[in-house]
Formats: sequence, structure tokens, C-alpha cells
Amino acid sequence: MPHRRNYAHVVDVPFSLYLTRFFQALLAGCLLGLTAYAIAFNDFASVRLSVFASAFALAILGYYLVAVHALPFIYNWLAIIITEFLIIAFYAATFSSLAALYTDEKYSDFLYSNVIIAIVAMSAFAFVTHVITFLMHAAGVVKHRKQGKPLFSPQGRRPTIDMSQA
Repeated sequence: MPHRRNYAHVVDVPFSLYLTRFFQALLAGCLLGLTAYAIAFNDFASVRLSVFASAFALAILGYYLVAVHALPFIYNWLAIIITEFLIIAFYAATFSSLAALYTDEKYSDFLYSNVIIAIVAMSAFAFVTHVITFLMHAAGVVKHRKQGKPLFSPQGRRPTIDMSQA
């Protein structure tokens, strides 16, 4: 009989969360491309922060995809909540620092300004989508615990003493 994976600890979330995650991955990829284009003109720290935030978002979304669908024993709800909170902070810092860069008069190249506006708008939208998924996942964790399901993977944990014989 083949070994079945245990998904009891994976938090049940609505299907709309998966669609939002897919959209976040597309958004992070577009942001990565736009920021790479912006770095070709000027290498400012706020643009580099945008590259980091986009790459970090893609890394967490990759972990989430693998942990939920391929290797459920590496799934950890706390890691997802913490990394989601971190990406919210990174995107907030990104769009606020880029907005401050845009308002500075000495960096007022027309083409570069339009790219910065696009990055600010997309970063703000990514920020909002990550806040929404953070709240949806946190609500899923609360619901998961109210149903009495385990929070961590029971796979690989075997009791050292057989209590049925005692």
C-alpha cells in the first residue's frame, strides 16, 4: 500500500486565496522586471529595496506552492504568517521610499519618473493584496484550531512507548 501524505495540519483556506497568490506571483514578476529596468538608469537604494521585496515575495510564494501541494511535511503555518508579515513591511517600505524618490526634483527624468510611478503603484497594490492574504490566512488558522486540527505535521512522529499495551 503506498504511503499517503498527511494534510491534516495544512490550514484550509478559500480558493480565492490561491487565485490571489497566483496574482501576487505575476505582480512580483512584473515588479522585478520594472525595477531591473529602473536600475539600468539609476541605482538608488529604494529601487534595490524593490528588487529585494519582489524576489522575496517570489521566494515565499514558491515555498507556499511547494509546501501546500508537493511536500506537506514542510508546511508550517507560522512560517507563512511571519513571512507574509515581512513582505507587507518590505512592500510598505518600498512604495513609501520610491514615492519619496519621485517627489525629489533632482531625479525628474520623464521616462524614469514614469517607471517609478508604475513601480510605486504596483508595490502599493502588492502591499494591499498581501495584507488581504495575511488576514485570510490568519482567519484560516483560527478556524483550523477551533476545529481541533493539528497545527504541525504529525508525519514522522512516532511514540516511543506503545501506550496501547500499558
